[in-house]
Amino acid sequence: MRIFFSSRIIVWMLRGNMTKPINILYVDDYPLDHELVRDVLEKEDGGFKVIEAASRAELEARLMEGGYDLVLSDFNILGFEGLQVLEAVQAKSGYLPVVILTGTGSEEIAVEAMKRGAADYVVKKPDHLRRLPLTLRAVLERVRAEEALRDSERRLTEAQRIAHIGYWECDFEAGRITLSEEACRIFGLPPQEVSLTLEQWRRRWLELIHPADQPRTAQAAAAALQDGPPYKVEYRVVRPNGEVRFIHSEATLNRDEAGRPCSMLGMMQDITERKLVEEALRQSEWKYREIFDNVLDALYLLEVTEDGRFRTIEVNPALERLTGIPRSFSVGKTQEEIVPPEVAAVVNAKYRHCVETGQPIEKEVELDLPAGRRYFQSTLIPARDETGKIHRLIGISHDITERRKAEMQILASEQLFRALVENSPDFIVRLDRDYRHTYVNPAVEKAFAMPAEAFIGKTLQELPQLYKPERFDALLALLRRTFEEGVANNSEIFWDTQMGQRIFEIRHVPEKDATGNVISVLSIAHDITERKLAEQERLAHLRFMESMDRINRAIQGTNDLEQMMRDVLDVVLSIFECDRAWLIYPCDPETATWQPLMERTRPDYPGVLPVGIKMPLDPMGATVFRILRDADGPVIFGPGSPHQVPEALAQIFRVQSFIAMAFYPKIGQPWSFGLHQCSYPRVWTSEEERLFQEIGRRLADALTGLLVYRDLQESELRYREVFDNVSDSLFVFDITAEGNFHFIGINAAAERLSGVSSTDVYGKLLEEVVRPEVVAYSLPNFRRCLERGAPLRYEEEYNSRPLGRRYLDTTLIPVRNNTGAISRLIAFNRDITERKRAEEEIRQFNQELEQRVLDRTAQLEAANKELEAFAYSVSHDLRAPLRHINGFLELLQPRLAGMLDERSQHYMTIISDSAKRMGQLIDDLLTFSRMGRSEMSKRPVDLGVLVQEVIWEFDPETQDRSIQWRIAELPLITGDWAMLRLVLVNLIANALKFTRERQQAEIEIGCLVGNNENIIFVRDNGVGFDMAYADKLFGVFQRLHRADEIEGTGIGLANVRRIIQRHGGRTWAEGKTDHGATFYFSLPLNLATTSVTPQTADSARAQAN
Repeated sequence: MRIFFSSRIIVWMLRGNMTKPINILYVDDYPLDHELVRDVLEKEDGGFKVIEAASRAELEARLMEGGYDLVLSDFNILGFEGLQVLEAVQAKSGYLPVVILTGTGSEEIAVEAMKRGAADYVVKKPDHLRRLPLTLRAVLERVRAEEALRDSERRLTEAQRIAHIGYWECDFEAGRITLSEEACRIFGLPPQEVSLTLEQWRRRWLELIHPADQPRTAQAAAAALQDGPPYKVEYRVVRPNGEVRFIHSEATLNRDEAGRPCSMLGMMQDITERKLVEEALRQSEWKYREIFDNVLDALYLLEVTEDGRFRTIEVNPALERLTGIPRSFSVGKTQEEIVPPEVAAVVNAKYRHCVETGQPIEKEVELDLPAGRRYFQSTLIPARDETGKIHRLIGISHDITERRKAEMQILASEQLFRALVENSPDFIVRLDRDYRHTYVNPAVEKAFAMPAEAFIGKTLQELPQLYKPERFDALLALLRRTFEEGVANNSEIFWDTQMGQRIFEIRHVPEKDATGNVISVLSIAHDITERKLAEQERLAHLRFMESMDRINRAIQGTNDLEQMMRDVLDVVLSIFECDRAWLIYPCDPETATWQPLMERTRPDYPGVLPVGIKMPLDPMGATVFRILRDADGPVIFGPGSPHQVPEALAQIFRVQSFIAMAFYPKIGQPWSFGLHQCSYPRVWTSEEERLFQEIGRRLADALTGLLVYRDLQESELRYREVFDNVSDSLFVFDITAEGNFHFIGINAAAERLSGVSSTDVYGKLLEEVVRPEVVAYSLPNFRRCLERGAPLRYEEEYNSRPLGRRYLDTTLIPVRNNTGAISRLIAFNRDITERKRAEEEIRQFNQELEQRVLDRTAQLEAANKELEAFAYSVSHDLRAPLRHINGFLELLQPRLAGMLDERSQHYMTIISDSAKRMGQLIDDLLTFSRMGRSEMSKRPVDLGVLVQEVIWEFDPETQDRSIQWRIAELPLITGDWAMLRLVLVNLIANALKFTRERQQAEIEIGCLVGNNENIIFVRDNGVGFDMAYADKLFGVFQRLHRADEIEGTGIGLANVRRIIQRHGGRTWAEGKTDHGATFYFSLPLNLATTSVTPQTADSARAQAN
């Protein structure tokens, strides 16, 4: 791209370089041209030093000498053209800029020279030659500036490549912010570098930054601008698609000499994945820690070491409290390092038993610990690693010290007071044959808060109601039986005592006289409340374990999912003696449908749920699901519960109460599990709730396993269907530790290709099955694939026994195991024999076609050479004399100014003008003819810069004129720079030419947007034209004014139309006689990189009028 320099810059450059002359190597074979150029350059008071070369040999000799700042070369040299000079300079001194001199004025030469690397070109016209010193200095400065810019851009690109992060730069003076491609990707914007005004970015910023983070982010930026801490902040971005990302951003503030902020350069990085992982870890750790730290039972985790010892890796606070051993002391140590040897021997024996059996164990343990002697109900659960080896033990210890102490105290009391009836805690009462009390011990007095005198002499009926136990009549009957039969008997009764209702075991012992007659009965009532409770607890636990055993047997009895659910629900009906059991999926109050997956009922209450059919979820069902999901365990509906049975269930399905819960397999959504009681309004006990909850948890585990098993079966079926039916050949190998390849499977296509069956090759080595010549070229590829650790694809020729010679497209895929090692290799062979045959036919056809093209190309090249010979003759032989006539006339006129009369001077002027017009006419004709066939070189073109450069070139011609220029913002487009420059030169030259008679010339250059096109216009207030002749304006030699009125050849606008048509655009003009004219040309929008404010083409024409 050519760089536009203002006149101030040129003057500064001239002044700044006067101290050292610029060495110019001038290459031309015309002595007269040497004289013209030297006359122009060396009159610069030593500013230039010209060294000449007139042939290739002289050029090469001068280049070997070196020391030149620039090469100036004529384009047409006999036997050695300017482009060859350019190549020679580049070969010898690639850094040396080359400027081409041409007498043709042809833009085609300029395009070719610039393509080959020329720094610039200059037309051999007198007005251009006068500005040659300025042009050469501008070229030198531009070359240096462009090299510095390219070096800076290379460093910046390398930095961006290494950083892998987005950056942004805010220019406060320009009021703009620039975002890199990576920054755009982070914000969810199209991945291209963008530049916005600060106001545009503020609006975009409000759309992208999460509202909750905007104040904090803005505050960080404001603090950085006010000498606060550097800008460093994390915030969330809401992308245009709604996705939320976490961003870390830092920036450095730059200030000007006055200390004012002038710019800020920042980086940004997407840290979303890191944030999500951190949050997930925090949540997981919190849940685990919440349970582990607050459970009342002691929990501990042991590692089984390689030498069979048990190292503590974690304990909860309950264990520290119960044992008196701090966590910091026990974690990381074996049992021998924590407790005394005798205690370590006890616990290690229990641990080893668990490891040896591989089953959970439950046992009571008595230990002497720092906190004293403690008793524990201990449960050990073995944990296995992925190989099935027990590597950890999970311990749960429930402290039963207080219960054991109480039991021991009771036992001690019984032994102590057995001999001391008086102090016995048992009720001891003696009754005579009239059933009157003759003795009660202090325990009775205490229990009923009545003195012994209150009992003595009274029958049971005469005592206060407080003394009378439940089943009072049964008690009297037993007493009577003892008197009558003389045999002791036992019974149990409930008695309301001062300690509350207690359970007593009463033994009635007959006391006989010497004759054997029963004279009294001694009744001993022993408080068995604690024992009964313990028995009830033991029985409940036994029932619980028996029930869970039945459930486990039902779960483990089949791998069929439906059969397992059916068996489990049948067992549940039996255990709970309920009327209906069911499983529903999903338990989701937000779902649209739900599905009963299994239901089992008692005969009197047939099924009511449509098993296997999806049902729409109604509000009642959503309410029940929501209650189940919000609960931590089973939920009871019915009597004694805050949740009543839904009316629809009660009326339609006769449900009087039910219990249900949500459970959570590790696959899919939650399920619901429930029991209906229809026969009576059942009150569910806590034991039943506990058992029901445990069954639900066990179901969740079982369903997880069976769902995984089912998915694996379906996956295996899908794999087998693909493997057996795919048309490509598949060979699967296991890789041994020695690096050998064992066949473990081939599909049907592979059998057809190789001629062997899968049963014949299974388990065999590659060398045992495959022919040696095939092994010889296959095995190296196998090993290369393993070394790369990535798929390997290649084509091979294979001689199949059943199919003959085949061409195969082979892909080798390495498969890694769970340790990351490559343990398997899969080989895909696709038969491409037919494709190869087709390719060969196409290749032969292409060879024939290429030969035809070569023949036609040779013909075209011969015609082009003839045309080039003609162009060279015209440009060199015809125009050189004209150039000399013109050049020497300009040199003669000042010298003969006082010697010629007015008529002679007039003749010389006519000669000069005619020569110039003839030269211009030849130039324009050649330019027009070449413009249609010259190759276009498209690149980004800034029309605004190009317009300024063209205007500057007309500056010498317009210095004495009053011109008002109005130039709007023009787009950056993609096109042929030289051709577009010629378009602007012609249009601006016309505007200057046709406003020459105006005292105040007005020329406007602008851009509008039409339908899918940019419209560029040049408007002037010149002589205008009649619209009746508008269609002739763009034709060759078409002029609307006489040559003696306004100069011109009538080819310029024809060139404009041809160039614009080659860019895919169009041209037209509007005007009015003596009221100016507007010339338009359009470029498709797909050529534009940026565009101006949109307006329609119609509005453009309206404004022009």
